[in-house]
Amino acid sequence: MSKRFYDFATGDLFEGDKVKIADIIDKEIEVIDFRIDDSKLKQDEKCLKLQFIFENEKRIVFTGSNVLMDQCVKYKHELPYLATIKMVNKHYTFSYLKSGANASLYFISGG
Repeated sequence: MSKRFYDFATGDLFEGDKVKIADIIDKEIEVIDFRIDDSKLKQDEKCLKLQFIFENEKRIVFTGSNVLMDQCVKYKHELPYLATIKMVNKHYTFSYLKSGANASLYFISGG
C-alpha cells in the first residue's frame, strides 16, 4: 500500500496568501509563526518567512530583514503577538504603541 505524503513529510507548512511587505507597513498584524531559511535569491543570506493574521486571514510575507529576523528569534517565546512593521532608517522593524503613550517605540537590533 502506498504511503501518504503527510506520513513522512517534515517541515513547517505555512498556510495563507503571500503578500508584499509594503502592503502591511504601518498596519497591525498578529504574528503567529516564522521560519528562517537560506535565501533562494541571495547567496549567503537568510530569509524570514513570517506567518501572520491580517484582516482575519492567514497571510505570509518573505523578507531579508535582519532586524525582523533578530526580533522574531528574540521574542519567539511570546508568540502569538500583535505588532506593526515600520520602516525606520531604511530597516524594517516591529514597533508597538505603549499604552498611555502618544508615540510608537521602535526596537532595532542589528542591521
